[in-house]
Amino acid sequence: MQEFISRNREALAVVLYGASSVASLLLALTVDNHGVVALGAVWQPVLVLLALRLVTHRLYRLTTSRWRFVGIADVLRLVYSTSVATAVFAALNATGVLGVELAWTVVGLEWVLSIFMTSGLWITYRSLFEHFRRGAEGVGIGLARRTIIIGAGEAGNLLAREIIRTEPGMTLVGFLDDDPHKAGTYVQGLRVFGRIDDLTRILKEYALQRVIIAIPSLGTEGFRRIVQACESSDVEYRVLPGI
Repeated sequence: MQEFISRNREALAVVLYGASSVASLLLALTVDNHGVVALGAVWQPVLVLLALRLVTHRLYRLTTSRWRFVGIADVLRLVYSTSVATAVFAALNATGVLGVELAWTVVGLEWVLSIFMTSGLWITYRSLFEHFRRGAEGVGIGLARRTIIIGAGEAGNLLAREIIRTEPGMTLVGFLDDDPHKAGTYVQGLRVFGRIDDLTRILKEYALQRVIIAIPSLGTEGFRRIVQACESSDVEYRVLPGI
């Protein structure tokens, strides 16, 4: 299956983007017409919108994007592409070229639905890919090492995201950070328990097996405190190197 998807990625993207655009317009029409849509009367607007969307998605390179790596830049390109196609579609609708005049609420609602539905496709694909990948690379039940990250900043956030996505051998429990404003907040869905001085207590309370230090600017004194806490609790530690 994975090989088939890899070989036909662009064709599948075109089909799914097309289906998303058609579905978003029909849904917008359904909402605007209180659940009643005469398909025979709207086939021309559907085909026009479908063509516009596929053209703009191609121009904005959405048909060749890798869905498992989608990010903010891809979402912005999706918004730009969808907006351009909708603007042209709205102009055609205003001039009567579509054969039937659609309400402006339909055009606007379709724009919103198309963005959300396409984003939903990306999120669903990425979630399923990561789920099955972790399952294929998984370790035995109970063998994943319970881990805490020291540092809830940018480095810690990126590290946590990659561990959650690709590392079945570790179970992240949370974070520690000396910034008092971060205590009690959540990063990647994981709690920042408190300060580094709480490490010894957290190690015992949560039966941790590994500590990863993800603070590039950590000084010698801070590093010494972490090492002492880990050695006294017989817990291994790792240091995330800088770029």
